[in-house]
Amino acid sequence: MISDSLVSRTAAGLLLVGALAACGGGGGTDPGAAPPATFSVSGTAATGAPFAGATVTLVDSTGAPFAADAVTAADGSYVVKVLQSAKPPFVVQAVSADKTTTLVSVVSEAKDTNTNITPITNLIASRLSPSGDPTKLAGELKAGTATFTTVSLQVKVAEIVALIQPLMDAAGDKSDPLNGKLVADGTSSADKVLDSLTISIKPSSASSVDIVVAAKPKPDDTASPMPLTFSGGGTNAPVTVTVTAPSGTPSVPADFALMPASSNCSALHSGTYRMVSPSTKVLPDPLHNDTMTIDAATLAIAYYRDGIAGGTETWTANGSCRFSGAAGKEDIVVSQAGVIFMRYGNGTGFSVMISFPEQTHTLAELAGNWNALSIENTGTTAPAYTGAALSATISAAGALTAMKSCRNTTTWDVKSCVDVPDGQVAIRANADAGFDFMDNGKVGGRAFAYRSGGGELMLVNLDTDGSLTMLTRQRTNTLPTVGANKSGWNLALGSALTLGAISEISNTVVSVDATAGTWLRNQASNATLTNPHPETFTLNSPRNGYNFRASGTALAADGTTANISEITALNMRGMGFSPLLVPASKAFLFSVDQP
Repeated sequence: MISDSLVSRTAAGLLLVGALAACGGGGGTDPGAAPPATFSVSGTAATGAPFAGATVTLVDSTGAPFAADAVTAADGSYVVKVLQSAKPPFVVQAVSADKTTTLVSVVSEAKDTNTNITPITNLIASRLSPSGDPTKLAGELKAGTATFTTVSLQVKVAEIVALIQPLMDAAGDKSDPLNGKLVADGTSSADKVLDSLTISIKPSSASSVDIVVAAKPKPDDTASPMPLTFSGGGTNAPVTVTVTAPSGTPSVPADFALMPASSNCSALHSGTYRMVSPSTKVLPDPLHNDTMTIDAATLAIAYYRDGIAGGTETWTANGSCRFSGAAGKEDIVVSQAGVIFMRYGNGTGFSVMISFPEQTHTLAELAGNWNALSIENTGTTAPAYTGAALSATISAAGALTAMKSCRNTTTWDVKSCVDVPDGQVAIRANADAGFDFMDNGKVGGRAFAYRSGGGELMLVNLDTDGSLTMLTRQRTNTLPTVGANKSGWNLALGSALTLGAISEISNTVVSVDATAGTWLRNQASNATLTNPHPETFTLNSPRNGYNFRASGTALAADGTTANISEITALNMRGMGFSPLLVPASKAFLFSVDQP
């Protein structure tokens, strides 16, 4: 489906346009020389009322400051002249005359721009900062721990608009809160939104903040805040964004949730999706940047390689969150976080393609402890792959430490691990998209990050030898709830990276043992839990974050004996699927939750 025959690579040219200026005579300064080229950033600073008398400064990504010609006017307006040579992106700060309040805004390009500075733009800047503190964003840009582009900025703006959309609708405001025209006179729809909002951004630690957005009952500055709600059911619980507590419930990101959805799958929305597919072929270095665009309303699909348009097709709905394509040769399922799994014909068999909404992330966002399951090339002449596990700590600069590699090419056992020397593996940002995984200074693979609607982050890495690694944050798993039911799809990738037909499973949790850290469930290899058999899982085994099922036999409901295979599972929290290793069948299995 995504072979070179589908997405053909073409040559691209780069046109460099330069401007030459000549001056004659002497060797001194020409008093008639033109002044340096500049552009203007202007707009309105307001909290509802005009933010008058504030000092405005624009800082470029190198830390160079550019001050406004004067403090903000009585209506909150300001203008900053910036040298064309300044390096984007930019942070704009407005500091009140008494220096007690700072509002922050952002600019992504070096061109004339209308940019407002308000509590809403302060919130946008907060979501661009790895620390969550908008006042630290300029320093983070200079240090290289944060960055943003026009596209990633638009994503954050959409996220905030989704948060306050009910209030904007009530005020009749359809403007862009960052770049739209703002008149702080108490009558414009945009100003009514500001008048009705209180936004609190409070540090909860050195690296995170708590954000609370609330609405006032009437648009005046003295009314006590009433929490903003979206249900319309009368609840007064505040809408709170807590950076430090992502939700494990699978959902799509706020910006994708605003896009049209498929009629048979609320998790499939229109937009651009990243594509990753393991292959036994020797993959190019650097690895391709494969994407597809989806029109969820019509199920029209267009494929791209390195930005060059390739093939197109139309999917057909085939049940809830399931689709078919290529005249039935493609079988597609979608998790509730919008992660797509496709079984497609590759000419000699079937392969798997994993796809998820395209996003931009910084190295700093990856900082922390990670677990992974992978299917790795064994290095043999005839490509063969083996299941493996790894864990590592990633620094904000991309260094991997405390890394452990766990694999046995014969048994697929991942209980025993070896230490990988600190400094051998590192991650760096890729200027095109995603990240490069470096091994002893050489690019070994390319990774892409995806943050689901609940705030959880995953990494998907594809090596040049076809190895595939799925990474999620390390955590201590908790026991499931007795009575919990789950149905899913299984996609089994073999040791030659061939994919069998998609199968269905279902299970129900029967009991839990908190002391032993185990749970018993009834499992069936169908979607209706017909003829189930009991099986036991052990929590946080062989290490924290993994779950383990020992091999054995059990009596099925019809009296027959069911064979139970050993499994090591890694839940991709918030993504609606889990990768599993099945040593008996030498399979790397994706178990995708059904809606």
